Amino acid sequence: MTMNRLLTASLGAIMLSSASMAMADLHPIYDHSGNVDGCGYKNDAGKVVVAVGTYDSCGEMSDGMAYVGKEELDSSEEYKAKQGFIDATGKLVIPIKYDVENGMDEYIYQSFSEGLVAVYKSNKDGSYGGVYGYMDKKGKIVIPYAYGFAGEFENGVAIVQKDGDYGTIDKAGKSITKARYDQIMGYSEGLAIVSVDQLYGAIDLKGKLVVPIEFDRLDYFSEGLAVYNVLRDPSDYEGTYGYIDKNGNNVINAQWSNAKPFAEGLAAVRSDDGEAGKWGIIDKSGKYVVKPKYSAASIELETDQYSFDDGRYKNGIMYMYNTSPSGVTRYTLDKTGKVLATNKFKDWDKAVDDAIDKKLIDMTDGW
Repeated sequence: MTMNRLLTASLGAIMLSSASMAMADLHPIYDHSGNVDGCGYKNDAGKVVVAVGTYDSCGEMSDGMAYVGKEELDSSEEYKAKQGFIDATGKLVIPIKYDVENGMDEYIYQSFSEGLVAVYKSNKDGSYGGVYGYMDKKGKIVIPYAYGFAGEFENGVAIVQKDGDYGTIDKAGKSITKARYDQIMGYSEGLAIVSVDQLYGAIDLKGKLVVPIEFDRLDYFSEGLAVYNVLRDPSDYEGTYGYIDKNGNNVINAQWSNAKPFAEGLAAVRSDDGEAGKWGIIDKSGKYVVKPKYSAASIELETDQYSFDDGRYKNGIMYMYNTSPSGVTRYTLDKTGKVLATNKFKDWDKAVDDAIDKKLIDMTDGW
Protein backbone atom coordinates (compact mmCIF):
# COMPACT_ATOMS: atom_id res chain seq x y z
CA MET A 1 0.00 0.00 0.00
CA THR A 2 1.39 3.46 -0.90
CA MET A 3 1.94 6.13 1.75
CA ASN A 4 -0.96 8.21 0.38
CA ARG A 5 -3.34 5.25 0.50
CA LEU A 6 -2.16 4.33 3.99
CA LEU A 7 -2.69 7.92 5.17
CA THR A 8 -6.13 8.05 3.54
CA ALA A 9 -7.14 4.74 5.12
CA SER A 10 -5.90 5.87 8.53
CA LEU A 11 -7.77 9.18 8.32
CA GLY A 12 -10.90 7.33 7.20
CA ALA A 13 -10.65 4.96 10.16
CA ILE A 14 -10.20 7.88 12.55
CA MET A 15 -13.21 9.70 11.08
CA LEU A 16 -15.33 6.54 11.25
CA SER A 17 -14.27 5.94 14.85
CA SER A 18 -15.07 9.54 15.79
CA ALA A 19 -18.47 9.36 14.09
CA SER A 20 -19.25 6.08 15.86
CA MET A 21 -18.33 7.61 19.22
CA ALA A 22 -20.48 10.67 18.50
CA MET A 23 -23.46 8.50 17.55
CA ALA A 24 -23.06 6.14 20.54
CA ASP A 25 -25.91 6.28 23.02
CA LEU A 26 -25.55 8.13 26.28
CA HIS A 27 -27.02 6.72 29.47
CA PRO A 28 -28.06 8.55 32.66
CA ILE A 29 -25.84 7.98 35.71
CA TYR A 30 -26.36 8.80 39.38
CA ASP A 31 -24.16 8.83 42.47
CA HIS A 32 -25.83 6.15 44.57
CA SER A 33 -23.44 6.84 47.46
CA GLY A 34 -25.39 9.99 48.18
CA ASN A 35 -22.34 12.22 48.07
CA VAL A 36 -23.50 14.07 44.94
CA ASP A 37 -27.10 14.94 44.11
CA GLY A 38 -28.43 14.88 40.58
CA CYS A 39 -27.35 13.03 37.47
CA GLY A 40 -25.07 13.00 34.43
CA TYR A 41 -24.31 10.77 31.45
CA LYS A 42 -21.87 8.10 30.37
CA ASN A 43 -21.39 6.62 26.90
CA ASP A 44 -21.55 2.97 25.82
CA ALA A 45 -17.86 2.56 26.67
CA GLY A 46 -18.55 3.65 30.25
CA LYS A 47 -16.81 7.02 29.91
CA VAL A 48 -18.43 9.88 31.81
CA VAL A 49 -19.45 12.51 29.24
CA VAL A 50 -21.58 14.71 31.51
CA ALA A 51 -20.58 14.87 35.18
CA VAL A 52 -22.97 13.60 37.84
CA GLY A 53 -24.67 16.55 39.50
CA THR A 54 -24.92 18.61 36.32
CA TYR A 55 -28.69 18.09 36.16
CA ASP A 56 -31.47 17.16 38.59
CA SER A 57 -33.23 14.88 36.07
CA CYS A 58 -31.81 12.97 33.11
CA GLY A 59 -33.81 11.09 30.47
CA GLU A 60 -32.77 8.26 28.18
CA MET A 61 -31.73 9.11 24.62
CA SER A 62 -34.74 9.23 22.30
CA ASP A 63 -34.61 10.27 18.66
CA GLY A 64 -31.03 11.46 19.16
CA MET A 65 -31.91 13.73 22.11
CA ALA A 66 -32.38 13.37 25.86
CA TYR A 67 -34.27 15.65 28.22
CA VAL A 68 -32.42 17.18 31.14
CA GLY A 69 -34.07 19.03 34.00
CA LYS A 70 -33.44 21.46 36.81
CA GLU A 71 -35.67 21.82 39.85
CA GLU A 72 -35.66 24.94 42.02
CA LEU A 73 -37.81 26.92 44.44
CA ASP A 74 -39.93 29.65 42.93
CA SER A 75 -41.11 32.88 44.56
CA SER A 76 -43.92 31.03 46.32
CA GLU A 77 -41.41 28.60 47.89
CA GLU A 78 -42.66 25.71 45.76
CA TYR A 79 -40.41 23.52 43.64
CA LYS A 80 -40.78 23.98 39.91
CA ALA A 81 -39.00 22.06 37.17
CA LYS A 82 -37.67 23.25 33.82
CA GLN A 83 -36.38 21.06 31.01
CA GLY A 84 -34.06 21.35 28.03
CA PHE A 85 -32.31 18.82 25.79
CA ILE A 86 -28.85 17.47 25.08
CA ASP A 87 -27.71 15.80 21.86
CA ALA A 88 -25.85 12.49 21.44
CA THR A 89 -22.53 14.16 22.34
CA GLY A 90 -23.87 15.47 25.66
CA LYS A 91 -24.02 19.07 24.46
CA LEU A 92 -26.93 21.15 25.72
CA VAL A 93 -28.59 22.17 22.45
CA ILE A 94 -31.97 23.38 23.73
CA PRO A 95 -31.73 25.51 26.90
CA ILE A 96 -33.36 24.51 30.18
CA LYS A 97 -36.23 26.96 30.13
CA TYR A 98 -39.35 24.96 29.30
CA ASP A 99 -41.93 24.22 32.00
CA VAL A 100 -42.52 20.66 33.20
CA GLU A 101 -45.98 19.59 34.25
CA ASN A 102 -46.20 18.49 37.86
CA GLY A 103 -48.27 15.31 38.01
CA MET A 104 -49.80 13.82 41.13
CA ASP A 105 -46.47 12.75 42.63
CA GLU A 106 -43.83 13.45 39.98
CA TYR A 107 -42.73 15.73 37.18
CA ILE A 108 -43.83 14.70 33.68
CA TYR A 109 -40.79 15.15 31.46
CA GLN A 110 -41.18 14.82 27.68
CA SER A 111 -38.97 13.11 25.07
CA PHE A 112 -38.43 13.64 21.34
CA SER A 113 -40.07 11.34 18.81
CA GLU A 114 -40.00 11.71 15.03
CA GLY A 115 -38.30 15.09 15.29
CA LEU A 116 -40.81 16.72 17.65
CA VAL A 117 -41.40 16.92 21.39
CA ALA A 118 -44.42 18.02 23.40
CA VAL A 119 -43.64 21.12 25.48
CA TYR A 120 -45.66 22.42 28.41
CA LYS A 121 -46.56 25.97 29.40
CA SER A 122 -47.84 26.60 32.91
CA ASN A 123 -50.68 28.96 33.67
CA LYS A 124 -49.37 32.40 34.59
CA ASP A 125 -51.17 32.35 37.93
CA GLY A 126 -49.59 29.00 38.79
CA SER A 127 -52.93 27.18 38.82
CA TYR A 128 -53.19 23.55 37.74
CA GLY A 129 -53.80 22.74 34.10
CA GLY A 130 -51.44 24.37 31.61
CA VAL A 131 -51.25 23.68 27.87
CA TYR A 132 -49.01 21.72 25.50
CA GLY A 133 -47.61 22.47 22.06
CA TYR A 134 -44.82 20.87 20.02
CA MET A 135 -41.22 21.93 19.42
CA ASP A 136 -38.67 20.83 16.82
CA LYS A 137 -34.98 20.04 17.39
CA LYS A 138 -34.01 23.66 16.70
CA GLY A 139 -36.08 24.79 19.67
CA LYS A 140 -38.84 26.28 17.51
CA ILE A 141 -42.49 25.90 18.54
CA VAL A 142 -44.02 24.42 15.38
CA ILE A 143 -47.44 23.44 16.75
CA PRO A 144 -48.96 26.13 19.02
CA TYR A 145 -49.82 25.62 22.68
CA ALA A 146 -53.41 24.41 22.62
CA TYR A 147 -53.71 20.98 24.26
CA GLY A 148 -54.36 19.69 27.75
CA PHE A 149 -52.44 16.55 26.84
CA ALA A 150 -50.01 15.89 23.98
CA GLY A 151 -48.57 12.44 23.26
CA GLU A 152 -45.48 11.41 21.33
CA PHE A 153 -45.66 11.16 17.54
CA GLU A 154 -45.75 7.66 16.10
CA ASN A 155 -46.01 7.05 12.36
CA GLY A 156 -46.72 10.75 11.96
CA VAL A 157 -49.67 10.75 14.37
CA ALA A 158 -49.98 12.05 17.94
CA ILE A 159 -52.80 11.70 20.46
CA VAL A 160 -53.96 15.02 21.94
CA GLN A 161 -56.61 16.26 24.32
CA LYS A 162 -58.61 19.42 23.80
CA ASP A 163 -61.51 20.67 25.92
CA GLY A 164 -61.53 17.36 27.78
CA ASP A 165 -61.87 15.11 24.72
CA TYR A 166 -59.22 13.16 22.80
CA GLY A 167 -58.35 13.18 19.11
CA THR A 168 -55.27 12.87 16.88
CA ILE A 169 -53.17 15.32 14.84
CA ASP A 170 -50.46 15.12 12.20
CA LYS A 171 -47.00 16.72 12.38
CA ALA A 172 -48.31 19.95 10.87
CA GLY A 173 -50.82 20.22 13.72
CA LYS A 174 -53.74 19.37 11.44
CA SER A 175 -56.58 17.37 12.98
CA ILE A 176 -56.83 13.76 11.82
CA THR A 177 -59.40 12.59 14.33
CA LYS A 178 -61.64 15.26 15.81
CA ALA A 179 -61.42 15.41 19.61
CA ARG A 180 -64.54 13.42 20.49
CA TYR A 181 -63.35 10.39 22.46
CA ASP A 182 -63.25 9.99 26.23
CA GLN A 183 -59.89 8.28 25.88
CA ILE A 184 -57.41 7.16 23.23
CA MET A 185 -54.71 4.66 24.15
CA GLY A 186 -51.39 4.49 22.29
CA TYR A 187 -51.11 2.93 18.83
CA SER A 188 -50.12 -0.70 18.40
CA GLU A 189 -49.85 -2.38 14.99
CA GLY A 190 -51.45 0.67 13.41
CA LEU A 191 -54.54 0.76 15.64
CA ALA A 192 -55.38 2.73 18.79
CA ILE A 193 -58.00 1.79 21.35
CA VAL A 194 -60.69 4.46 21.87
CA SER A 195 -63.50 4.74 24.39
CA VAL A 196 -66.88 6.46 24.66
CA ASP A 197 -69.14 6.04 27.68
CA GLN A 198 -66.98 3.18 29.04
CA LEU A 199 -67.23 1.12 25.85
CA TYR A 200 -64.21 0.46 23.61
CA GLY A 201 -63.33 0.20 19.91
CA ALA A 202 -60.32 1.04 17.73
CA ILE A 203 -59.27 3.61 15.11
CA ASP A 204 -56.53 3.40 12.48
CA LEU A 205 -53.80 5.94 11.72
CA LYS A 206 -56.18 7.86 9.44
CA GLY A 207 -58.70 8.21 12.26
CA LYS A 208 -61.18 5.74 10.77
CA LEU A 209 -63.17 3.71 13.27
CA VAL A 210 -62.34 0.12 12.24
CA VAL A 211 -63.46 -1.74 15.36
CA PRO A 212 -66.92 -0.66 16.58
CA ILE A 213 -67.23 0.85 20.06
CA GLU A 214 -69.09 -2.01 21.69
CA PHE A 215 -66.65 -3.86 23.95
CA ASP A 216 -66.58 -3.58 27.73
CA ARG A 217 -62.77 -3.70 27.63
CA LEU A 218 -60.25 -3.91 24.83
CA ASP A 219 -56.49 -4.41 25.07
CA TYR A 220 -53.84 -3.36 22.54
CA PHE A 221 -53.38 -5.38 19.34
CA SER A 222 -50.56 -7.92 19.20
CA GLU A 223 -49.94 -10.28 16.28
CA GLY A 224 -53.20 -9.13 14.71
CA LEU A 225 -55.38 -9.94 17.70
CA ALA A 226 -56.61 -8.04 20.76
CA VAL A 227 -58.04 -9.26 24.06
CA TYR A 228 -61.65 -8.16 24.57
CA ASN A 229 -63.91 -8.41 27.58
CA VAL A 230 -67.65 -9.00 27.92
CA LEU A 231 -69.46 -8.33 31.19
CA ARG A 232 -72.16 -10.90 31.73
CA ASP A 233 -74.40 -8.52 33.73
CA PRO A 234 -74.06 -5.08 35.41
CA SER A 235 -72.98 -6.68 38.71
CA ASP A 236 -70.30 -8.78 37.01
CA TYR A 237 -67.11 -6.74 37.36
CA GLU A 238 -64.69 -9.23 35.78
CA GLY A 239 -66.64 -10.74 32.88
CA THR A 240 -65.05 -13.12 30.38
CA TYR A 241 -62.22 -12.60 27.90
CA GLY A 242 -61.68 -13.59 24.28
CA TYR A 243 -59.90 -12.31 21.15
CA ILE A 244 -60.92 -10.22 18.11
CA ASP A 245 -59.08 -9.40 14.88
CA LYS A 246 -58.37 -5.93 13.44
CA ASN A 247 -61.82 -5.76 11.85
CA GLY A 248 -63.57 -6.45 15.13
CA ASN A 249 -64.43 -10.03 14.19
CA ASN A 250 -64.70 -12.50 17.05
CA VAL A 251 -61.84 -14.96 16.51
CA ILE A 252 -61.72 -16.76 19.87
CA ASN A 253 -64.91 -16.70 21.96
CA ALA A 254 -64.89 -15.02 25.38
CA GLN A 255 -64.53 -17.88 27.86
CA TRP A 256 -61.71 -17.03 30.29
CA SER A 257 -61.58 -14.97 33.48
CA ASN A 258 -58.39 -13.25 32.27
CA ALA A 259 -56.19 -13.28 29.18
CA LYS A 260 -52.84 -11.90 27.99
CA PRO A 261 -51.90 -10.59 24.52
CA PHE A 262 -50.45 -13.03 21.98
CA ALA A 263 -46.69 -13.27 21.51
CA GLU A 264 -44.87 -15.74 19.27
CA GLY A 265 -48.21 -17.33 18.40
CA LEU A 266 -49.20 -18.16 21.98
CA ALA A 267 -51.08 -16.48 24.83
CA ALA A 268 -51.65 -17.09 28.54
CA VAL A 269 -55.29 -17.41 29.68
CA ARG A 270 -56.94 -18.07 33.03
CA SER A 271 -59.77 -20.57 33.43
CA ASP A 272 -63.22 -19.16 34.14
CA ASP A 273 -63.09 -19.46 37.92
CA GLY A 274 -62.33 -15.83 38.80
CA GLU A 275 -59.30 -15.21 40.99
CA ALA A 276 -59.25 -18.91 41.87
CA GLY A 277 -58.77 -19.86 38.23
CA LYS A 278 -55.60 -21.43 36.90
CA TRP A 279 -53.47 -20.19 34.01
CA GLY A 280 -52.71 -22.14 30.86
CA ILE A 281 -51.48 -21.35 27.34
CA ILE A 282 -53.43 -21.37 24.05
CA ASP A 283 -52.56 -21.07 20.37
CA LYS A 284 -54.36 -18.81 17.87
CA SER A 285 -57.09 -21.37 17.29
CA GLY A 286 -57.96 -21.21 20.99
CA LYS A 287 -56.62 -24.72 21.60
CA TYR A 288 -54.71 -25.40 24.81
CA VAL A 289 -50.99 -26.00 24.43
CA VAL A 290 -50.68 -26.05 28.23
CA LYS A 291 -53.83 -26.83 30.21
CA PRO A 292 -54.62 -24.50 33.17
CA LYS A 293 -52.50 -25.47 36.18
CA TYR A 294 -50.50 -22.39 37.24
CA SER A 295 -51.46 -19.77 39.86
CA ALA A 296 -50.05 -16.80 37.95
CA ALA A 297 -48.73 -15.89 34.51
CA SER A 298 -46.98 -12.71 35.62
CA ILE A 299 -45.42 -11.02 38.62
CA GLU A 300 -48.03 -10.42 41.33
CA LEU A 301 -46.46 -7.68 43.41
CA GLU A 302 -48.26 -4.45 44.23
CA THR A 303 -45.78 -1.59 43.84
CA ASP A 304 -45.67 1.93 42.44
CA GLN A 305 -41.91 1.65 41.92
CA TYR A 306 -41.81 -0.71 38.94
CA SER A 307 -43.99 -2.04 36.15
CA PHE A 308 -43.23 -5.56 34.98
CA ASP A 309 -43.56 -6.34 31.29
CA ASP A 310 -44.11 -10.09 31.47
CA GLY A 311 -46.84 -12.67 31.03
CA ARG A 312 -45.96 -13.58 27.45
CA TYR A 313 -43.40 -15.48 25.40
CA LYS A 314 -40.08 -13.86 24.51
CA ASN A 315 -37.38 -15.69 22.57
CA GLY A 316 -39.31 -18.93 22.98
CA ILE A 317 -39.46 -18.69 26.78
CA MET A 318 -42.24 -17.82 29.23
CA TYR A 319 -42.45 -17.87 33.02
CA MET A 320 -45.36 -19.26 34.99
CA TYR A 321 -45.79 -19.31 38.76
CA ASN A 322 -47.42 -21.34 41.51
CA THR A 323 -47.98 -19.98 45.00
CA SER A 324 -48.41 -21.80 48.29
CA PRO A 325 -48.03 -21.03 52.02
CA SER A 326 -44.37 -22.02 51.69
CA GLY A 327 -43.57 -19.51 48.93
CA VAL A 328 -43.48 -18.95 45.17
CA THR A 329 -42.28 -21.37 42.49
CA ARG A 330 -41.24 -20.09 39.06
CA TYR A 331 -41.41 -22.39 36.04
CA THR A 332 -39.48 -21.70 32.85
CA LEU A 333 -41.50 -23.03 29.90
CA ASP A 334 -40.64 -23.57 26.25
CA LYS A 335 -43.27 -23.18 23.51
CA THR A 336 -44.50 -26.75 23.93
CA GLY A 337 -45.11 -26.12 27.62
CA LYS A 338 -42.16 -28.24 28.69
CA VAL A 339 -40.67 -27.10 32.02
CA LEU A 340 -37.02 -26.25 31.42
CA ALA A 341 -36.24 -25.03 34.94
CA THR A 342 -37.89 -24.72 38.35
CA ASN A 343 -36.92 -22.12 40.97
CA LYS A 344 -38.37 -21.70 44.46
CA PHE A 345 -38.53 -18.49 46.49
CA LYS A 346 -39.64 -17.47 49.96
CA ASP A 347 -42.08 -14.87 48.63
CA TRP A 348 -42.89 -12.62 45.65
CA ASP A 349 -40.26 -10.06 46.67
CA LYS A 350 -37.51 -12.68 46.42
CA ALA A 351 -38.88 -13.94 43.10
CA VAL A 352 -38.90 -10.40 41.71
CA ASP A 353 -35.36 -9.65 42.95
CA ASP A 354 -34.07 -12.80 41.25
CA ALA A 355 -35.91 -12.04 37.99
CA ILE A 356 -34.50 -8.50 37.93
CA ASP A 357 -30.96 -9.62 38.77
CA LYS A 358 -31.02 -12.22 36.01
CA LYS A 359 -32.83 -9.86 33.60
CA LEU A 360 -35.58 -12.40 33.03
CA ILE A 361 -38.28 -9.73 32.74
CA ASP A 362 -38.51 -6.26 31.26
CA MET A 363 -39.02 -3.53 33.82
CA THR A 364 -39.85 0.16 33.66
CA ASP A 365 -39.91 2.84 36.34
CA GLY A 366 -43.37 3.53 37.65
CA TRP A 367 -46.74 2.40 36.36
